[in-house]
Amino acid sequence: MPEPCVLTPEQVTEHPDHLEPPEELKQQITDLAPWRAAGTAADPKELYNDALSHTPGWKIGG
Repeated sequence: MPEPCVLTPEQVTEHPDHLEPPEELKQQITDLAPWRAAGTAADPKELYNDALSHTPGWKIGG
């Protein structure tokens, strides 16, 4: 007997890759001061790409 499959879709906003925004926004992304104030020692580009611009999971309809 087949078991039902339950999906839990959620709407997620992805931000552009760190290379796509205008120059002013690129400078804000790579500025180390706000990242250090937040207690993050990671590379800002990697953190931005891993946590903000690329959402993990499967994407449907967009």
